[in-house]
Amino acid sequence: MRKKNINKPGVLLLIIILGTHFSWAQGIKTDIRKGNKLFKKEVFTDSEISYRKALQRDSTSTHALFGLSDALYKQGKEQEAVNYLESLSNVQNLTNEERAHVFHNIGNAFMKQKDFAKSVEAYKMSLRLNPNDDETRYNLVLAQKQLQQNKQNQGGGGNNNENDQSDKDKNKDKNQEQQNQDQKDQNKENPQQPQNRDENKSDQPQKNQESEMTPQQAEQILEAYKQDENKTRQKVEREKQKKQRAASAKIKKKW
Repeated sequence: MRKKNINKPGVLLLIIILGTHFSWAQGIKTDIRKGNKLFKKEVFTDSEISYRKALQRDSTSTHALFGLSDALYKQGKEQEAVNYLESLSNVQNLTNEERAHVFHNIGNAFMKQKDFAKSVEAYKMSLRLNPNDDETRYNLVLAQKQLQQNKQNQGGGGNNNENDQSDKDKNKDKNQEQQNQDQKDQNKENPQQPQNRDENKSDQPQKNQESEMTPQQAEQILEAYKQDENKTRQKVEREKQKKQRAASAKIKKKW
């Protein structure tokens, strides 16, 4: 009984294709692992190169995009980090928690650029996706505090229509006193920066340091923020009940 001959060229082609795909996938993982190790050693320029190599193989690799954005952030390339994070936020297969991490880090990048308005919006977006994240809420409070201070400083510039010289001198004195006080506070404190989310917490540092305010101060602000939210909700509820009682009274009068 004769056996049918197997198409050997077809089998060889399939083996070559499978082998190439396996090698390609392994290459991405190898580059990402290398990037993670270099990041952990704080060799950020070399880790950036490894992540870029992985992205050359697969431009949609979420792990490589996370890693590259972190490496760029650590090198002070915040805007470039934001560009990659925004690309990552559009990836379809991200979970809500992963997408929340992306916006968390976008907020941190804007925070470092002193663009507090954009950082506030990014943190809010992150909290919409993951409302129970205390780290993001903590960073949001920091950004809101800085944004409020900026608005106060811009509003108190002392622009006088009469161009009074004595008022200018007073403003200069106030500004100098404020600068001196800020310098004293900076010397006394060693506060935390917004807490940056890394793609792999076991392999990478969890936080970056930046002088803004102490954690105790931030907790106080956060508590005040929560109290304001509760007061607002209570006020809305009272108004709602008042309207309901008024509507009920009108109905009774009609009867």
